[in-house]
Amino acid sequence: MQSADLNLTNAEKSLISQAYKALPYFLPTFKKRDQQRQMISQVANSLATGTKGLIEATTGTGKSISYLIPALVVAMCRDKRLIVSTATAALQDQLAAKDVPLISKVLEKVGLGSVKCAVAKGRERYVCPYRLDGVTTQSSLLEESATNIELNQIADLWANGSWDGLRDSLPKPIKLDLWSKINNTSNSCSGPSCPSHKDCPYFSNQKLINDANIIIANHDYILACVTNGVTKSPVVQFDKCIYIFDEAHHIPGKAIESFATKLKVIKVPAAEILRAAAGIGVRGAALEVALSAMQGIVSALSQNLPLIAGPDSSMYRFTLGEIPHTLNQLIVELGNSATTAEKIISDAISRSERKSKLAELTVIHAKTWAGYLKDISRQCDEVSEVNVLPKAKWITRFKGGWTINSAPFDAGGLLRKTFFEQAGGVILTSATLAPLGKFDSMLRQLGLDEKTACLRLSSPLNFDKAKITVPRHLPDTTNVQSHTRFVTAHIKERAIKSIDKGVLVYFSSKKQMETVYESLDEQSQGLILMQGQWSPTAMIEKHKERVNSGNKSILFGLDSLSEGVDLPGILCSVVMVSKLPFPSPDDPILAAHAEHLEGKGLQVFPLLMLPATSLKLAQIVGRLIRTEDDWGEVCVLDKRLIEKSYGKQLLKSTAFTSAVYC
Repeated sequence: MQSADLNLTNAEKSLISQAYKALPYFLPTFKKRDQQRQMISQVANSLATGTKGLIEATTGTGKSISYLIPALVVAMCRDKRLIVSTATAALQDQLAAKDVPLISKVLEKVGLGSVKCAVAKGRERYVCPYRLDGVTTQSSLLEESATNIELNQIADLWANGSWDGLRDSLPKPIKLDLWSKINNTSNSCSGPSCPSHKDCPYFSNQKLINDANIIIANHDYILACVTNGVTKSPVVQFDKCIYIFDEAHHIPGKAIESFATKLKVIKVPAAEILRAAAGIGVRGAALEVALSAMQGIVSALSQNLPLIAGPDSSMYRFTLGEIPHTLNQLIVELGNSATTAEKIISDAISRSERKSKLAELTVIHAKTWAGYLKDISRQCDEVSEVNVLPKAKWITRFKGGWTINSAPFDAGGLLRKTFFEQAGGVILTSATLAPLGKFDSMLRQLGLDEKTACLRLSSPLNFDKAKITVPRHLPDTTNVQSHTRFVTAHIKERAIKSIDKGVLVYFSSKKQMETVYESLDEQSQGLILMQGQWSPTAMIEKHKERVNSGNKSILFGLDSLSEGVDLPGILCSVVMVSKLPFPSPDDPILAAHAEHLEGKGLQVFPLLMLPATSLKLAQIVGRLIRTEDDWGEVCVLDKRLIEKSYGKQLLKSTAFTSAVYC
């Protein structure tokens, strides 16, 4: 889509200015900052002119306020819908429950009108009331499901109106295999013809979405709509929408996941499929022959994949993404057999009559299996496809069998073609968008050109009371045992014996984290909350409880604690980094990308490894200073930060300019 070539109007400028000035009336603690004004201006101009923009805005900027005010003004003045996308459910919920209601009050005060907000989540996160009723009342049809206590409890919650139908809001977690019996899927859904359509939580939410001025979605949801060609969804009606992507540094990785394919090589449930097909009148041997062929191919694959990987390996990557011809042919044949079986069932569904509730449930059950077969067919096509664009292809072992995987290692071109060339105004923002202090790498990963407007805001927080240190006499990280002993000793001295109440220790290796923990005495272990023993959410809550009670608490964490964790003041005055967070060279997607770059005569380290490490380090370091009153130390137990020439480059992504020995 070309630029709308329409500048911000004077009326829009006035409304944005009035709204910003009115904020203290609703938020007395609000502090105006130059960084906010810069961000508001960039957001407003990019969205008004229908162009793209990247904004790196660190903690303390007030990003949500800085994009919601100008974006909603532009959207509502131009009869557009604002789509705000996040990477995490936590930020999605915060925007819906706190930030949007605040800005809505502000905009009403300046005369723009009320804001209608809706939250968009994937349809498979919603229950299907009809399927739920079926598995809990039609035991003869769906084998023992009606006797399942957990499903009956869920049915009771739904029946008495104490549950909204979202998996996320169930009182206790439900396993995926159980949830898949009752959730809403495109394969099983009958749409408006379903008897439970008017009570369906998914379609009820779709009505809210269609009426909304602002839709709060997530990256996975939007990318799924894009990759699956769901053009009817309001979030991808490009001519009617403008976009804000918060936590945008996740988009390249999320896009790779979205365009990836996983083909599970597991036993085909032929008996269940045949039983479901018989329920809609499928007769003859054709379906049985097709399913038997699938079982034979799966058996052949199950015998060959371990031989390819080797007896002691759980993963094997195909060089240059090229699957051997014989193996590839088996995958093609599996897809063909799945297509044949799916067509037989789908044809029978199209001829079926649905004169009773039981008949409708029988058809829905058959549709689910037809969808299962269609998915296998699609996965086989995508995995066996001779690469139109460079891909990583590999196999992995799991408890029940093997998975054949295919994924692009660079989704930039796909993002450009499927989204950015279609969409008008788009802002991408995050605390970390400029690895090594530059936007080049992120623009390339997103598929955006170098002319894209980029803004890197300075931090509004005070870093004078904080520093990055590196201990002297550190052993090399390649000497794993020696380095781990040093890490253990330093944690004892700097974290356990110190007066600091709240400490976060980041490990890039789970094995090293567990080794360090096991090396400590029982009393020291009692101070530590380690990921794996605790969920990240439970860890943070327990940590706050301990520190706020005047006790010491030390968090041992991996990647999921490197961002999105807000621990101001004494909750975290020391962050320790066991070693620089370089990505694992064994990652099959990264390895394939490296292989591709080397094939072109390009250097992998500066183009691939260094930018990724830079962003991750910036996220970890960002855990320390969260408010204007914070202080403390980031201690990096890796001498490469000071001794290697790239150390200073890595620091350019952080708010610190140098590291010092301690």
